[in-house]
Amino acid sequence: MAITTERAIEILDPTHRERYSDLPDGMEQVNEACRMGMKALKKKMPQKVLFEDVGYDYYHNENLYACICPSCGLHIIEFSDSDVMNSESDEPEKMFHECLVHHDYRGLNNFCNRCSQALDWSDTDGSH
Repeated sequence: MAITTERAIEILDPTHRERYSDLPDGMEQVNEACRMGMKALKKKMPQKVLFEDVGYDYYHNENLYACICPSCGLHIIEFSDSDVMNSESDEPEKMFHECLVHHDYRGLNNFCNRCSQALDWSDTDGSH
């Protein structure tokens, strides 16, 4: 059952009084409001950004990498070998954290632009 966001807010408001058991689908509305609220709250919990090798640019003869939203798959930041020339690693996450791409973008995208998921940009060891 689909309910509007406004209806979900009304149901979840502790000051709102309504006998849901008297409605034909009242408890299903309550359950749907709870699911919507839980989904919204989960978006506020930072999820670790995915760092992946996403292909090869034959024209520029370099590997391509992306920082990806773990919820919707949006490529938040894309970078290439030329952006991480001084990196000692071949792991996209370590390359990102060792290079200027990291310093240019960290803090600018604390939430995904597509789905609003809170993002965790910390390194594998937990540092920023």
